[in-house]
Amino acid sequence: RAEEIRLAYSNAVDTLGYRVVMATYTMQHSKYHELSDSVTAMREARRKMRSGRDWQKFKAQYGYIGCISALELTWSSDSGWHVHVHELLFMNPDIATFEIDVADNIMQKWLTNELAPRWVSAVEKVGRTASIEHGLQIDTTDKYITEYVSKHGHLPESVTWDIASEIAQGNRKKSKGGLHPFQILE
Repeated sequence: RAEEIRLAYSNAVDTLGYRVVMATYTMQHSKYHELSDSVTAMREARRKMRSGRDWQKFKAQYGYIGCISALELTWSSDSGWHVHVHELLFMNPDIATFEIDVADNIMQKWLTNELAPRWVSAVEKVGRTASIEHGLQIDTTDKYITEYVSKHGHLPESVTWDIASEIAQGNRKKSKGGLHPFQILE
């Protein structure tokens, strides 16, 4: 899957001139939340976020054409299951209704201001909570991946970590205090 994501990303950016950013969705959790309930809530909240007239308006404004996403799970004895989604958002500047080829920090602010309130509202509609500050993280991909990996873990030296690895190989990362399902099995 990582190779397919690398190809999609490369074609989108280098060949088609698309803008690609990364979003990470999360919601508050505790050790009392069941994994199945948290996964269901995450999926339903993402579905609700992407429905209605406001979502159609967002798609037109930003030239949003689709995404590649991956559900990721970690567990710790202190806080239980942490369910989150990493997602690449693909946007076509040729169909966007306003200029999206702006500096990374500007695009990050625009998307955060657009999507974070929608995410918090969608999470609340499924009976959970998400904070406006931490529930949705929008980042430009290359910078984010470098910072994320240096903060949260590492891979063997022979492996190159990139945007595709972040989406497709979350089980290979090391998290602070949490375990991925494969680490639990080990």
